[in-house]
Amino acid sequence: MGSLNPPYGYAIRRNGSCVTESEVTCGPTWGGFNACCPHGSVCPQDLSNDVCCPSTQDCTDRIALSPHCANDTWTLFYHDYFCCASGQTGFWTDNPKNAVGCTTGALSDSNYTPLTPITSTSALTSSTQTATTTSTATTSSLFNSIPPSATSTSASNSTNSSSNNHTGAIAGGVVGGVAGIVLILGALWYFFIYRRRQTQQQQQQQQQQQPQQLETQQPPLAHEYFGPPKTPLTELSAGADVSRMKPQPIYELPPAGEH
Repeated sequence: MGSLNPPYGYAIRRNGSCVTESEVTCGPTWGGFNACCPHGSVCPQDLSNDVCCPSTQDCTDRIALSPHCANDTWTLFYHDYFCCASGQTGFWTDNPKNAVGCTTGALSDSNYTPLTPITSTSALTSSTQTATTTSTATTSSLFNSIPPSATSTSASNSTNSSSNNHTGAIAGGVVGGVAGIVLILGALWYFFIYRRRQTQQQQQQQQQQQPQQLETQQPPLAHEYFGPPKTPLTELSAGADVSRMKPQPIYELPPAGEH
């Protein structure tokens, strides 16, 4: 839902009663002041600020979209928006707290603080745009005040830092790769060359030990002793026929001390 136009808007403050011919009474505010709305509008009750709405339903949000008075001839002031009759001055006071009112001529009380009128919504828009433009200009001037050399130096430092980081990462990768290759080659040498040499050395040692074992395992020569001859030894007589004699075996005598 969009904003509302008069006779809907912010109510006027009257020091006294409302204009009965053209206004409806919203009720007293403070010190003899009353809030009033044009005919054809309604004052919703129990609101923090008096507004003039099409019905008893609160329409403050719709009016706040484009702040304006319920009557085009009234003057809008900002202290929780309210309106005064043309030619009057709006003010606020802390006695009572944050009370507002309208007066003709000079303020009669030193506790009253005059307010600047808001003649139209465009004034609010213009002030907002001015503040935005000022803020943008200030930001732009701050960026422009930075010398180009500082910006270029910062960019150069950032580039150098990034380059150093990449160089360190590359160097680390190369060192890690070389170390990995060395470990792999060392493992291959151990499993294929070192182990092979050990196997050959063991085979050679076994071959050298076999002849010694064979020599050790051969049994010693047995020396048999059959005792003295069964028939006594006699000398041959002269003319004995040697060819008819039965051959007798010849035995080697055992070494002394074995029998």
